[in-house]
Amino acid sequence: MLHMVRGAVVCTGVLSALVFAVEPSPAAAEQLAIRSLGLRDGLVHPRVNTFYRDHLGYIWLGTWEGLSRFDGERFVNYGPKDGLSDGSITDITEDRHGQLWVATHGGGVAVLIEQPQMRTLAGQGDTTSRPRFASFDVASSREGNVVDRVLVDGRNRLWCKTHAGIYRAALNHGGRPRFTQVWRGEAEDVLLDAAGRLWVRSGADMIVIDEDRVVEHRAVVPAYFKGAFEHTNKIRPDGAGGWYVLYENALIRMRVPASIDERHSWVPTPIEAPPAHSLRALAVDPNGPVWVGTTAGLIRWTPEHTDRYGTAHGLPDDYISALFVADDGVLWGGTDRDGAFRLLDEALVSYTRADGLPDANVQQVVEALDGRIYASTWAGGLVELTDAGVVRVPGSNQPPFNRTGPRLSRDGQGAWLIGTNACMYRITGPSLDLRRARLVPTADGKPVNVFSVPHEHDGSIWFSGFDDALHRIPQDAEVYRIGLDGQAPRSGVRAATLPLVRGFFTTRAGALWATPFVGVWRWHNGSFDRLRPSPGISDPHLNTRALHQDRAGRLWIGLRNHGLLMTTEPEAARPRFVSYSTETGLASNAVWCIAEDAAGRLYLGTSRGVDRLDPATGAIRHFTTASGLAGDVVNHCTTDREGRIWIGTSNGISRLDPRAADPEPKPPSVLVTRVAVAGREAPLPERGTRVAPGIEVPPGHDQVRIEYASIHRWPESPVKYEYWLEGVDDDWSQPTDLRAVQYGSLAAGLYTFRVRAIGSGGTSLEPAQLTLRVLPPIWQRSWFLLAVAGLALGSGWGAHRIRLQRALAMEGIRRQIAMDLHDEMGSGLSQVALLSELGKRAAPEESPSTFTETARLARSMREAMSDIVWAVDPRHDYLMHLIRRMRETTFNLLEAEGLDVTFRAPSDAEVNGTDLAPDRRRHLLLIFKESVTNIVRHARASAVRIELALLPATVVLRIDDDGRGFDAGEVTWGHGLGSIRSRAAALNATLTVDTAPGRGTRLCLVVPLRGGRPILDVWRRRLKPRKKVSPRRDNVPSARESPNPS
Repeated sequence: MLHMVRGAVVCTGVLSALVFAVEPSPAAAEQLAIRSLGLRDGLVHPRVNTFYRDHLGYIWLGTWEGLSRFDGERFVNYGPKDGLSDGSITDITEDRHGQLWVATHGGGVAVLIEQPQMRTLAGQGDTTSRPRFASFDVASSREGNVVDRVLVDGRNRLWCKTHAGIYRAALNHGGRPRFTQVWRGEAEDVLLDAAGRLWVRSGADMIVIDEDRVVEHRAVVPAYFKGAFEHTNKIRPDGAGGWYVLYENALIRMRVPASIDERHSWVPTPIEAPPAHSLRALAVDPNGPVWVGTTAGLIRWTPEHTDRYGTAHGLPDDYISALFVADDGVLWGGTDRDGAFRLLDEALVSYTRADGLPDANVQQVVEALDGRIYASTWAGGLVELTDAGVVRVPGSNQPPFNRTGPRLSRDGQGAWLIGTNACMYRITGPSLDLRRARLVPTADGKPVNVFSVPHEHDGSIWFSGFDDALHRIPQDAEVYRIGLDGQAPRSGVRAATLPLVRGFFTTRAGALWATPFVGVWRWHNGSFDRLRPSPGISDPHLNTRALHQDRAGRLWIGLRNHGLLMTTEPEAARPRFVSYSTETGLASNAVWCIAEDAAGRLYLGTSRGVDRLDPATGAIRHFTTASGLAGDVVNHCTTDREGRIWIGTSNGISRLDPRAADPEPKPPSVLVTRVAVAGREAPLPERGTRVAPGIEVPPGHDQVRIEYASIHRWPESPVKYEYWLEGVDDDWSQPTDLRAVQYGSLAAGLYTFRVRAIGSGGTSLEPAQLTLRVLPPIWQRSWFLLAVAGLALGSGWGAHRIRLQRALAMEGIRRQIAMDLHDEMGSGLSQVALLSELGKRAAPEESPSTFTETARLARSMREAMSDIVWAVDPRHDYLMHLIRRMRETTFNLLEAEGLDVTFRAPSDAEVNGTDLAPDRRRHLLLIFKESVTNIVRHARASAVRIELALLPATVVLRIDDDGRGFDAGEVTWGHGLGSIRSRAAALNATLTVDTAPGRGTRLCLVVPLRGGRPILDVWRRRLKPRKKVSPRRDNVPSARESPNPS
């Protein structure tokens, strides 16, 4: 006891030396949960004029230098290069077809081009260019194109408030609007009522335009309103059938009459402009407050209360130029110099160093017995959090209370337990008055550097110290020291059975749990037993950092690296656990603290903010600094008696009111925003689409890039995406935060691409989808295959026809040869035999003539046999050989008779490769020989001209003589003309004989090379290409005279 008393004297002496100054006044008020959006986030310009939320959920921001579209994560910007005639955007709206219209300060109005056919409105007939907007003049004057407001009525008419008055145009989907002026004057603001009437505010007067009727109401201004009508900035519905009218120095409520002929009335509000400032913006939440933007900050007004906020509360700028309440209840604000902001959640407020925290690293938040909230910082002492702000606990700025860290707690009687680096102190409550601090003695009376958070269990105070021991200090028994093995060691003995304990927890059944850095221990029968969890949970997994038992009796364990464990049987010898981690939706696997709200939802403090887990559904919502949380690293969280969640972070304290928090976010929607095929952008609506039209991918251009985006309002809930290309992927991909995917080397076929977004509210109800048709190469397409099959069939049929023709021709030749052999050879041999017999019987002086005739017949037979052999020789199946044979015949028959012969024909090189069927070749030769023989026998000619020309697909043979001619009508078969005609008919040739008695004879024969079958002819000619010869002007090519053969 002597050592204990000495320790008490020493520590108490320290306390008595503390100087307690006068309690300081509260610091600045709490910070609003505001997220600022500026140039660094992608906003096109820092001065924001207007907001609009379209039917897809995009937020549009009109600025002084362009238009920005925000999907909850990033901006897409538009300017004059995209078709806007003026970059200063003053208002935004949509028509009944969903087309987006913007008003500009000097450039009239513009419409967003969604479909390729609308590009003609922008003067772009070329669909390869991508103008985003088409601009239109409202009037011919400069003032008429300065448009401040655009509204669309139920008849899809666009109303424009300009500096020259009010204009109106009927809108046709995809058509050019034609504006007419319906009122001339200086309007300050306009509003459309439910009946489609336009109300125009001009000073204190109100003008009503109902179709073409204009009614002007002169205001009867009460005396207390005098001076309040300097300038009207905004008119907004009040949600009760009336309107709020915002002037520069006052907010007035107007009651609207049922008839335009009745006079309206005024109701004052307590909102007035601050001195030397003005009111600039107005937004009305139908289910909440009225928001007024001023040049000195933001005003939140309800009939019960008025709050004013400025940069001290987190606003980026005091000059509020625009306000907008989206249909999801989020307040958007625009500033004059620092971009836009969003009030993310009125239920979440924060306290930081800017609000008076001496140290932003808050380790512990504890509620006093009387409901006051105290917090312990790492190195700045203790503070009290009040409605007025942050109040530092007197004396906590000096040792030993300036570095209490996470060692502040309260026992069941409301007394405070504070661990320090020197001693453990107890202070009677309910207030945290350090002047009442008393030393808590240890077993040996020595000072102990307290390590864990002090904990009361069964009327005793438990804590661990850096002396490697657990200390149990009963309130009504002798103080003693417990070794880590559960026994009371001798002084100075170090026990190593149980590691250093970080914290304690008492279950609802009264069991005490101790949590070292690794493992979990339970106090049982005077000693600690190590918890043996169910299979699958090893000791390294049980690096416990938090314990909590919920209303249903389930025990939750927060782990350092493995997420969260839950068991429904905490008293079991080997409890079975269910695991939660990042794979199930947690933001982090490090869970430092756990709290619970009145609805049974858990708040998990992690290294990445707070996760709200609903055990009933498994739904998780994330709160981060983007949501307004003071810091992302959460040290401690607790629930006060009013159900509010207090969160101590590394950058301050946040307070979340679950009852006032927004409802659970809806699943994010997702759109396909861009498709590029081989770098070429496919036509899609500018804002994207949920069901994209089918896109064809040409062969050889199979690199496809697909971009997509979700539209969501929860930046604290990072959206991830899953995609699936049916035909390539087997299932949905792993969640990713990438907003694009690229595919290459796609085989020909039909593919369906689907993408869905995953957010705090779950997975997209309907995925966005896109159909891709990868076209096969030309040689794989059906029409090409059919054409090839048809060509193959045609070619086979043609080849068969040719073989059949050749066979028939050969059969004809054989038959003709047989006939010739029978006729010529048979008759010739008979004549030879007869002449030989006569020669033997004739007188000697008659024998020579007989044998001479016999020799002539033999030569004739030899020539006929030579022609037959030449005709059947396949080596001569070319026109070149026929020409040579004709030259020989000409020499043998004509030149031998002394006639003057001119023979002109193409050279061998010119006709090389031009083949002739055997029958055609033989008929041509025999026609030629018959004609020449007739000249020798009957014409009595002195000169003969022979010309043979090769024309496309035909051969032309022309034979002229200067003989006596004949009468073609009286010619007999003895002249051989009948034989010539029959052979010409066999060739499908055209025969012309021009003759008359006394003026010679001209024979012209035009012979098809292929028997008059052009298709087969072309096919055969492609198999054997030849060099074509250009014809002369008289259709007969030049030829050279053949030299006489030797």
